[in-house]
Amino acid sequence: MKLQCRNFLLIFLSLFFLLGSTGCATVGDLPKEQESFVSMTSFLEEKQFPSFKTSMPDFYYVGNDWKEESLQLIEHAKDSILISTFLGVTDSCTKEVWDALAKKAASGVKVYLIVDSASNFQNIPETEDYVQSAFMYLKELGLNYVEYNSMSLSNVFFLFSLLDRDHRKYLIIDQEIVAVGGMNINHTSLNYPVGIGHTDIMGVINSPSLAHHLSGLFVDTYNRYSAKEIDIDDFPINNDNNDELDKNHTAYVVNHFYQEGLAVRDLFDAFALSAEKELWMVQGYTFLSPALIDRIKYIIDKGVKVNFILSDNSSQAKYTKASYHSMAELIEAGATVYLYDSPEKAFLHQKIAVADNRYSTFGSANYNFRSHTVSRELNLVYDDPEIASTLMTFIEYLVEHSRIIDLKEAEEYRSFDYYLTNLFMQVWG
Repeated sequence: MKLQCRNFLLIFLSLFFLLGSTGCATVGDLPKEQESFVSMTSFLEEKQFPSFKTSMPDFYYVGNDWKEESLQLIEHAKDSILISTFLGVTDSCTKEVWDALAKKAASGVKVYLIVDSASNFQNIPETEDYVQSAFMYLKELGLNYVEYNSMSLSNVFFLFSLLDRDHRKYLIIDQEIVAVGGMNINHTSLNYPVGIGHTDIMGVINSPSLAHHLSGLFVDTYNRYSAKEIDIDDFPINNDNNDELDKNHTAYVVNHFYQEGLAVRDLFDAFALSAEKELWMVQGYTFLSPALIDRIKYIIDKGVKVNFILSDNSSQAKYTKASYHSMAELIEAGATVYLYDSPEKAFLHQKIAVADNRYSTFGSANYNFRSHTVSRELNLVYDDPEIASTLMTFIEYLVEHSRIIDLKEAEEYRSFDYYLTNLFMQVWG
């Protein structure tokens, strides 16, 4: 009965949302923008995205590797730990993280967590059984946390409120170390397949100024849902040894909140306008709307070679159906579509884009309607050949384990079942 009610709710929300947004364009007037376009950095500055000097990011691409690195970061924290995760559950692999955080809190380190309410609806891979969210366990441990936008029954009557989800994944240690990317603290990101976890990305960066900015975002969000507010003054900028640090890179912060604008639209428009030769989009959750495919057509019409890497080995059929249905539209638009098959059969949960071996972005934003509209998202953007080259090396690894999908095969995924799932996932995915 619980599953049937949930499916009915998904259908209702999807149809209501799509009918209400038929005329909603998430892509601006790109040809007009192109006429006055100077550079990606000037475009991002015009859109008022803040920028910060950072070290060269250290990238982690495997869930289990990131879990081990995050445990090290937590272990060495001396003053504060702030974590925002979309999905947090209680599982054998995640308990290590929660227990490590509780240990640091007991030692006097300021530990605060934001976990989205969607954590209550997480399935065990390849089943319809639910895994327990982390909320009860965090309470048992005595950790300071808030549940972002609880999915109460009353929210059913306020659609945008119900769909407002905090999809961001970031970590701040001692107001100095920042990690941004796509990995959750849940059973699939860190441990599916068992002992491996998703293929994804987290970039670890040294930047007190960026850490302080993200701490401000964290405090603002935390205080919306906490009975006991925290103060940004409790997390002052850390300038210790700042002069000795390598800060030769500049990150632009794309923080998307639908009440404040369409930052994710501007993010992907920046790549559409900047790309001149080749664009790579690693996007396991590519669920296309008409406006999103129009942007891809525009980029290809400019003479840019566009490549999408989608994923095999999804833990749930709904993700496979929704993304596979989009393949034919991408190919018809002129894009090359790769399907990544991990040697370990891990799902590709990564969200990155690289253009012309110069521009790059990584974070939480998917190339789909939800990320462009109601989900809260966080990405970093660099105009930096060194960082782009590092990410391209990993993309080359993905291509080695991928195959190109032709239109004949893609047409097989245009069934009514796949189409309906694609529509539902526009809202829920």
